[in-house]
Amino acid sequence: MEIRNLSWGNSTENDFDLILDFYSGTKINSDRTSSVPLAQYWKNTNNVIAFIAQKIKLQSNSVSIYFEYPTKSAGRNKSSMSDVMIVSDKCKIAIEGKFTEYQNAEYESIKKWFNKSKPENRINVINHWK
Repeated sequence: MEIRNLSWGNSTENDFDLILDFYSGTKINSDRTSSVPLAQYWKNTNNVIAFIAQKIKLQSNSVSIYFEYPTKSAGRNKSSMSDVMIVSDKCKIAIEGKFTEYQNAEYESIKKWFNKSKPENRINVINHWK
């Protein structure tokens, strides 16, 4: 499978070393977050995308791969950042990498998030994502 584009965000740069440089400018905070192992895992990009394509039975001739890909949210809400976004002519696949984040944190359920505040805005966000 051909990799058409390998870049940071939604740019058109095509260089894994440049992606690593961009990671150095983010708030990684420590080597215990998902960013470091995620970048290391994707270094052998051709092998990773072949593995993913085989596992999900993706039948496409080419893909674009974006790290820290911004996806616009509903209204004036902040964009959501996907750790890795794979875009082909057949589909889009968002990947969220986790390393140690789950060990010391309780993640909020959708139900709890929804009932928290501003339910009308949250309905708009959910409908936008669907």
